[in-house]
Amino acid sequence: MCEETVKTVCNLCGLGGCGMEVTVRDGKAVQVRGDKDHPENRGALCPKGWAMLDVLYSPERLRQPLRRAGQRGSGRWEKISWDEALDLIAEKLQQVKDVAGPEAVWFHKGAGHDLCGGDVRPYLHRLANLFGTPNLSCPFYVCNGPRTLNLLLTTGAIPAPDVENTECILLWGINPTDTALPRQIKIQEAVRRGTKLIVVDPRTTHFAKKADVHLQARPGTDGALALGLLRVIVDEQLFDADFVTRWTVGMEELRALLRDYPLERVEGITWVPRNDIRQAAQSYAGTKPACIFLGNALEQHTGSSQAIRAIAALMAVTGNLDVRGGNIILPPVSLAKNPIALHDKLPSEMEQKRLGSEFLLTRFEFTKLAHPPSVVKAILEETPYPVKAALIMAANPVLTDPNSAKVKAALEKLDFLAVVDLFMTRTAELADVVLPACTFLEQTYYATYEAGAYLKPTYPGLFMLRPQVVPPLEESRPDWQVIFDLAKRLGYEEHFPWRDIEEAIDYELGPVRIAVRDLQDHPQGIQLRGPSLLYQKFGNKGRWGHLLIGLLNRTQFRDYPDMYRKYEKMGFMTPSKKVEIYSRQLETMGYDGLPVYHEPAESPLGDAELAEGFPLVLTTGAKLDCYVHSQLRNIPPLRQRMPHNLVEIHPDTARDCGVAAGEPVVLESPRGSVTCQVSLTESVRPRVVQLFHGFEGANANLLTDNGSFDPITGAAPLRSSLCRIRKA
Repeated sequence: MCEETVKTVCNLCGLGGCGMEVTVRDGKAVQVRGDKDHPENRGALCPKGWAMLDVLYSPERLRQPLRRAGQRGSGRWEKISWDEALDLIAEKLQQVKDVAGPEAVWFHKGAGHDLCGGDVRPYLHRLANLFGTPNLSCPFYVCNGPRTLNLLLTTGAIPAPDVENTECILLWGINPTDTALPRQIKIQEAVRRGTKLIVVDPRTTHFAKKADVHLQARPGTDGALALGLLRVIVDEQLFDADFVTRWTVGMEELRALLRDYPLERVEGITWVPRNDIRQAAQSYAGTKPACIFLGNALEQHTGSSQAIRAIAALMAVTGNLDVRGGNIILPPVSLAKNPIALHDKLPSEMEQKRLGSEFLLTRFEFTKLAHPPSVVKAILEETPYPVKAALIMAANPVLTDPNSAKVKAALEKLDFLAVVDLFMTRTAELADVVLPACTFLEQTYYATYEAGAYLKPTYPGLFMLRPQVVPPLEESRPDWQVIFDLAKRLGYEEHFPWRDIEEAIDYELGPVRIAVRDLQDHPQGIQLRGPSLLYQKFGNKGRWGHLLIGLLNRTQFRDYPDMYRKYEKMGFMTPSKKVEIYSRQLETMGYDGLPVYHEPAESPLGDAELAEGFPLVLTTGAKLDCYVHSQLRNIPPLRQRMPHNLVEIHPDTARDCGVAAGEPVVLESPRGSVTCQVSLTESVRPRVVQLFHGFEGANANLLTDNGSFDPITGAAPLRSSLCRIRKA
């Protein structure tokens, strides 16, 4: 008997990056546990991590390539070889390209089985560019994209909360207890040592119960709430006058805007008592230093962009940017790696054909991604041109994208659909070819710990190897291998010269002088160095150019006395070198230059006629610690924690609607209806109902809208629409 313990990094959610130890006996994983030496989770694991072996060896895992043998969605399949499957996919994609043009093929990479697609999406991006289609997409438009773009536009960076050194934490639209164990650990430690806690969330979460102030705002009104906080801070002279004068643009314009947001009006918009708003503003602005966590929930409204910019303005006017214990500015590690996407391989005329190109997020240099709802619309309506084929990897848009009925209809209309996944998902059921993927335990890659508004600034620039722990299950293959092999069949072998993923990793990490063998020799990880040189040497060389070389310096981050306040030497990475509360960039492009608040597309205040028929505010998408979006609901130890969807309703709302706890009800929106059981709770406020997402039964996205979007990023209103309830 041969037994060993392998250290790796959990990859089930793509957020926590928790250290994991796996015991392998005779080639089979037999036990998982948390790695006590890992700096992030320190031996702890969430329910998903503990269930990893159930995922790895699930009897429902796809084990060989399958070809549809009957009508689409019939459930009839035949086994085929990998060569047959890849040849067929390459042939069908090429046929569509020859007849309808490369733009008629859609590549989509989701938040599935490989770190939210972050590991191999650049390789798929390279393949899409070489193929000639501008239509590569991912969930970026509702996950990380709005935060990234709007923080960059406002501050020139993605300021990371320095939790370990702060005196006040503001959690805005984020629930670390159910989404990221390392964040939860650090915040709990901060609260125990006396750090003030403010929570903005429409639900009373674990941390909301512990908060000094909980602002339970109406979903979709975060922008108005942020302006209300700013109004208090400005009126009561709680801002950092020196920082505002020297390092911001637009304070006078902001003052004028805030005159339109007295607390009486903000209370009417947000449903948050004005005294609570005042208390939160005084606590955040009056406690030094203070930091803000911006959550994914902020990105799923039609007013996401300006809400995020208003919150960035809060960081700035209080002087909490790039100071110890505030929101610090550190360079993204990803910018230090070799570029994989090769945007220059996409013909320039194709840039204008990117679906959703009216949104700034799809045109920004670091993204250049299609807008998934715009792709769905193009498939169904064949405007501005038809989309005929798709390759979908690690994604289940039939359950996770807005207005699921339209998504399903679009996929059914395609001439050809190939899906790569671990399980036969609702999306895979509609495919012509299904390929079996690998879990993170069956392939080698690496984990990175970057600084960011939603990531971890404690160990910025830390790289750790995520080695292959066990062989792939039967005929399953890692996503990178599928992409590499398909690229060769399409004639792009010279652009994918790597024999395996280890050679590709060596290429990726070449600029930072790290190779796989180095990571193998340092299982505790290797940390990049030197943010100060980054600003001193390259701050005047454009937004991105200076980021690529400064990371190569070999001095410890903590050794620099100027770890903080780097802007005093080089300014901020914006056109004005200051924090742009007023953005001339945005105004020039036709957007609001100030963080103006607009009501959600569906709103009890914005559409009285619609609200008469649908009087309740619906928010969807609250996370559960046992699932990741639509994933893992077929894993027995996880499913038993919450086997069916529930609609959370305040007792007062239930009484008004004539429904009771545990009773089946029909939840309706202007787009559709679902039937589910009632969960009575005071964790949601009256007039607001909350439905979890990702369930096949009572699919929340049958109710959500894919026709109204944030004008800057294309973010969809997954968390703010209207609904009504009746007995089933």
